[in-house]
Amino acid sequence: MLLLLLLLLWMLAGSGTLAAAAPLSALVPNELAPRVDTRIELLSVVFRLAGSPEFVQAPASSYLHDVDRHFAAHAHHPLIAYVRALSRRLKREGQEVDAWTVLSLAVHLDPAPGFGARVPYGAAASEDSWDNRLLLTPKFVELLQRFYRDAHCAEFFGTKARDFEAIEQVYRAQGLMLNTQWLDALFALSPTERYQPVLSLFGVADFGYIRVNYARAGRDTYTVIAVPARDASGRPGAISAEAIARMALHEYIHAFTNQLIDRHMPEMRAAAETLLRDPEVASRVRGRFYDNPPFLVYESLVRACSIVYLTHNPGIVTTRDKEIAAQEQAGFLWMRGLVDLLDAFAEHQPRDRSMEALMPQIVQYFDGIARRSAAP
Repeated sequence: MLLLLLLLLWMLAGSGTLAAAAPLSALVPNELAPRVDTRIELLSVVFRLAGSPEFVQAPASSYLHDVDRHFAAHAHHPLIAYVRALSRRLKREGQEVDAWTVLSLAVHLDPAPGFGARVPYGAAASEDSWDNRLLLTPKFVELLQRFYRDAHCAEFFGTKARDFEAIEQVYRAQGLMLNTQWLDALFALSPTERYQPVLSLFGVADFGYIRVNYARAGRDTYTVIAVPARDASGRPGAISAEAIARMALHEYIHAFTNQLIDRHMPEMRAAAETLLRDPEVASRVRGRFYDNPPFLVYESLVRACSIVYLTHNPGIVTTRDKEIAAQEQAGFLWMRGLVDLLDAFAEHQPRDRSMEALMPQIVQYFDGIARRSAAP
């Protein structure tokens, strides 16, 4: 979770003036707005009934009052007994079943009522620590299907549909719009993942980051946004609109830039390894998730692209220098030159050419900064 805190601090950096270029009419206000996901709400109900502390201690609300009133009669359902036993066993084995683990299970399932597993049972999550499948078992899914029927979950969530829509509307209205059309044109690539911020009405796992990696190709990526305290009508209060927009921008860009880095990582690994041996870089990235060669380059390109977006589009009030300084402080000492390359590409991008055309220059740029870093 340290990564998320650090990223959130970066997202909240400074204010100034904005160089706006794209017309507001080009913005898509709700494409990346957080949404209610009933899989997340259902699993939150299940683990609340099972006594999981984070769900039991969720802030009181009229929604939770209705949850308790509807589901109290099902507290001894076989699914709840199974969850309690499973949680105890995993705890003895040193495995933590926290709110993020529970919500990770939710997004690995198909929608109700089938709840089919989106990845094979027992499939390893490779080396991706954000793809958590700890709770994904055939027994859990079988019992969840039974619980969904027995506890009349469809009826309950049906009564909440208007409330869910009203909460989503608050985020659409108060949130900052992102110009995905501008980004799509800049990269001119097919994205390799689907990104969606999702809401937790239980207020858990705020800014939790979840992935579902598929065996052949592609992934789903989610950011959990904990809904803050609500007023008497159930509408959420103050929303971190800029933080949510920056997170969505960052993750949306990853779907384009990571594939570019993957294709060129053999050419860039040596330079990245050299940069990580630089004492100043090492001291700033040590213990963070990007203190390894691929992630250092992933994050370099996605953060540079974010800066180019922010200085070419309205919405988030900032300056180019402020954004670059924040990244240099985080250890990306080469950010200014990388932003210059991307800025020039954005200004003079040939028609029908993807950002792949810029990658040879980016590879050369990293080679050059690595040589300077290694020079006595």
